[in-house]
Amino acid sequence: MQENKTASFIWTLVFVAGSILVCTSGYADQGAEQPGKKIDLVTDNHVQYDIVIGEDAAAEVGELADTLAGYLQRMTGNEVNIETGDGTGGIAVGVASDFPELGLEGRFDPANPFRSSEYLLRTHSGGLQIIGATPQAAEFGMWDLLYRMGHRQFQPNEKWEIVPKIASYRLAADDLEVPDYSCRGIFYQGGWFPSQNPAISDFFTRNRLQTSGLVTVGHAWTGIITDYKAKRGLSEIPEDFYFDESWNKLNFNNPAVIEMVADYVIEKFETDPSTFVVGVDPDDGYNGGEALQAEFQSGNQSAITDYVVGMANQVIGKVRAHFNDDRQRYIGILAYYYHAPPPSIEVDPNVIIQPAQSMFMGDLNFDQIVTGWREKAPTNRLLTYAYGGYYTGRHSMPHGVTHPRDKARRIAELDRKYDFSTYLIDTGMSPGDNLVHYVMARTLWDIDEAKRADMLMDEFYELSFGEVQEPMRRFYELFLPGSPVPYGRARIGAMYNALNEAYQGTTDPEVRARIEELIKYTRYCELWFDFDEFRATQPTKSVGTYGEVDADPEVLEALQQATSHLMKYICRISDSYMVPVRMAMISAGYKFWGQIPDPAAVDLPDPASTSSHPWYDRAPFTGAEFEQILREGIANNP
Repeated sequence: MQENKTASFIWTLVFVAGSILVCTSGYADQGAEQPGKKIDLVTDNHVQYDIVIGEDAAAEVGELADTLAGYLQRMTGNEVNIETGDGTGGIAVGVASDFPELGLEGRFDPANPFRSSEYLLRTHSGGLQIIGATPQAAEFGMWDLLYRMGHRQFQPNEKWEIVPKIASYRLAADDLEVPDYSCRGIFYQGGWFPSQNPAISDFFTRNRLQTSGLVTVGHAWTGIITDYKAKRGLSEIPEDFYFDESWNKLNFNNPAVIEMVADYVIEKFETDPSTFVVGVDPDDGYNGGEALQAEFQSGNQSAITDYVVGMANQVIGKVRAHFNDDRQRYIGILAYYYHAPPPSIEVDPNVIIQPAQSMFMGDLNFDQIVTGWREKAPTNRLLTYAYGGYYTGRHSMPHGVTHPRDKARRIAELDRKYDFSTYLIDTGMSPGDNLVHYVMARTLWDIDEAKRADMLMDEFYELSFGEVQEPMRRFYELFLPGSPVPYGRARIGAMYNALNEAYQGTTDPEVRARIEELIKYTRYCELWFDFDEFRATQPTKSVGTYGEVDADPEVLEALQQATSHLMKYICRISDSYMVPVRMAMISAGYKFWGQIPDPAAVDLPDPASTSSHPWYDRAPFTGAEFEQILREGIANNP
């Protein structure tokens, strides 16, 4: 959102017309004559200013300037120079310390992860300033500028990027941008992390989602116990450290266990002084042990939560006593599973709480849980964690996707009601999910975008599919609630029919390339149905607690062949970012049939793999193959 600013934007592209006018800025305007002045940024296909970076700018700021110059050249057709300067003229890009003459260093707090995304986007009589609290924030500012100029990145993969041609562009802005959710992130199932995948990283950054610096809390007790044993050369922790003969049900009635956790936290802060929060949450599935579980089941639903909060209160007290200084240090716990219900005891203000939006036990709903926690933690930072369409449940198939409008409204409602600092979602991928993620990204920065959710979707259809947007709108609506076509083969047929109408209705190569990505995805859906139906007909018997099966050798061989056939196709389309390879591999049942020995295997096919992998397939699709997929898909899925 924009904080304390004047902003008026004159769009030169038909599809982005609008203006905003609010109050004048209240921050220092040193080094900027006439802040907010309307400038001619582009005239006659030429950018009117050089890009300026500080003389001692970090390498990543230099790379940012190169990126901006490259995109402005793509938009205008002409080169843009990069030079060093003090930021008072040109298109200044960087962090506040790069440009001391602007007097902005006191405005930002780069060491605070809840303020690390803030940036200033300001026009003035000498040009434009894009100044961030951090290099990542400056990059957000750069993509904000390009967004205002018409650039879009609707989902991962370069085919979903929109780079308009611009002959002229005028801009007036005096915007200090502060996101409504300080930390914003998506965790894709199956190991697609932005740090490991440039396409994911690009989608995140271009939509102002963080690729690093997220403040979140995770399960920690296994790590704490492992660290304790390693430092002391122990094979096991002492028996009086835990209950019920279970090493991950720690006994906090033993002061030595509190010391173990506190020592772990203190070492984290001492090893890396920039550390902001250390998680101390129980392991996944923690139920408190027999005694606490019995108390929970008897009606005291705060029992297990109180036990976890009591531990956290003691630990943060020991951390404070150890350092005995004014610096704020935090530990974090989840409100999750059996310790999701609100506590009956007060929570130390330096304990950060992260309620999960599902996966909680007891009689209360999510809103009641958060309200109860807030009563006992009135000033604490609250984070939240949502769950999207897991592959293991939906298999990236065209159903069960939350409507983007509903997701955006819920994000806005949660911020207004509870002022969460962080919003994270653990989710899968599909064309429908990816559209949700785009609208989410816009709303997580500015919750007022929830009011424009339908407009954001309309813009997606128009910019992505142009003259064939209507059949493509029908295609995407098949993923959303209220689809008139029931889930199953009939829906796959409807998807093929919409794609075929659009594919035959345009000659635009960029539009056709996007439709081809969706044809590849729809063929996957058809293959998944084939696989699932075949698997269900095979005579197998369960031999384990995790779904392991056994069967006659010929049956196992047939299952292996069916799995390989499906996985080769999924690997072939992996760069479409619509089906997560690793989660597909697990869900298809490879480990039960001897396909690959370990679900954590690192040798799955990816762009860096060699062709020796049995599932490796990078054969390019041809136009004739797309036509064949459409023709046969329509015929086989009436």
